[in-house]
Amino acid sequence: MQCVAQTPYRQDPHPLMARCQPHCPQHPIAQPSPSPAPPISPLSRGGRRGRCSLSDELLGLATEIFSQSGCLPALDIEPKAFGSFVVRIRAHYRANSYHCFAHACHVLLNASRLLGDLQAADAVAFTAEERFALLFAALVHDLDHPGHTNMFEIERSSELARRYNDQSVLEMHSISLAYKLADS
Repeated sequence: MQCVAQTPYRQDPHPLMARCQPHCPQHPIAQPSPSPAPPISPLSRGGRRGRCSLSDELLGLATEIFSQSGCLPALDIEPKAFGSFVVRIRAHYRANSYHCFAHACHVLLNASRLLGDLQAADAVAFTAEERFALLFAALVHDLDHPGHTNMFEIERSSELARRYNDQSVLEMHSISLAYKLADS
């Protein structure tokens, strides 16, 4: 039986796999070394509304990422007005276990790091509009997400599924709500 940790393009086992099958002699189970659990940071403990932290630190992080990107002044967006927008965005993220404001901030942070890495490598020169579009999309991508799938909405013929004609229901709802909040 061939080891599933090996691919046709890669003959050495994938480093993240402890073993490929229950009884693979090629890749025995690696014994983890005992180490103390890392301390839990205040941001990961959960916030006022359940498992997902909706703390002021995340608001600060989100607004700081946009400020450091340089796109707010380049697009004549007042930082104070944008901060108010981020507060409205946070208020519309539900407190479910995954699709919450903390998740949005994680995606925003990773998008920001990707932008920085690409620009540092001189791979791409993004305009202020492009930087803002990427960061905005990261911030609002799961806005008002109910915590279940598009198929769940479609199978139940929900109002959202009917509104968006069964096409990317939750994604369409998130961006539509984001634009409404930006206009208010």
